[in-house]
Amino acid sequence: MKALILPQRMIRTLLIDDQPACLDDLEYLIRKEALPLDVVAKANSAPEGLAAILKHKPELVFLDIVMPGMTGFEMLELLPQIDFQLIITTTEDKFAIHAIRASALDFLLKPLQVDELKDAVQRLLERRDIPEKSQIDLLGEMMQEKNRMAKRMAVSSELHKGSVFSFQLSYPVSSDLPESGLQSSQTEWSSQLKGMHVLLADDN
Repeated sequence: MKALILPQRMIRTLLIDDQPACLDDLEYLIRKEALPLDVVAKANSAPEGLAAILKHKPELVFLDIVMPGMTGFEMLELLPQIDFQLIITTTEDKFAIHAIRASALDFLLKPLQVDELKDAVQRLLERRDIPEKSQIDLLGEMMQEKNRMAKRMAVSSELHKGSVFSFQLSYPVSSDLPESGLQSSQTEWSSQLKGMHVLLADDN
């Protein structure tokens, strides 16, 4: 994997998970790998996470989905706006489509693997540089990302049971794109989502 793009400052990061051991493991990996993430807070529930987001205004949130009382997705619906990057962490891949709808940067299955965590952070750092890229470059990256995600979701349940199964969920769309190009990309994206629904249904 190529070296991380080092930002000018650390990225304000919030960790939300109802399992303290998972929070500790993630924070340990961040520090051990010297990732450019400043963990400003950790939350043990969705309500705590909601309060922490409003208080600390993080740039990146690692969010568990299945939590007592309120799921991670339900917490997101309570926010007036989502002005941070989101990485979903969970033990179940059935939340993949929901993660796409929530515009998550990435979707990682627990237990987290170092290489996949570093890949997710790499994508975050690259996304921060998006204004410097041409619109053609963005469209090319978007198509590569969607193709890679579709291939990884097609892996059979027998192959990925008990192993880490993660894929990129970013869908960068700029308002500066020509209307015809944007409509074409959205149509293709919609068609691919329908295909992923079928794959998920077959996997269950």
